[in-house]
Amino acid sequence: MSSIERRAYLRYNVSVALTLVDQHGSRFDVSTKDISLGGMRIECESALLAKLLPNGIQTAPGDLVIMTAEFKNPKTLETVSILSHALAVLRLAESQFSIRFTFVDVDEVQQDKLQRLLNK
Repeated sequence: MSSIERRAYLRYNVSVALTLVDQHGSRFDVSTKDISLGGMRIECESALLAKLLPNGIQTAPGDLVIMTAEFKNPKTLETVSILSHALAVLRLAESQFSIRFTFVDVDEVQQDKLQRLLNK
């Protein structure tokens, strides 16, 4: 059986600092484990997971966990803010988790800024 790559964008296995802002305005400084123009993955401890996703992953469209991911390019100092939907959580160890996000409604300007950040 062959493995088919279904990704629309190249994944970068890099740590990129960002701030996640939830719907209440709470801010959480994290960094990516990998990122593409379509989404990202972060790792966190259980305490942060409980703050980011207090009700877990929601699947009903009206209940989706949407956060703003704010990336700042250290070279240009420009910021790109992208709406992000929490897709999945994976337990890595007893208190260590991975959260996968997809980016929502990314326009060409945001995509260009994110690509410049990834090409740093």
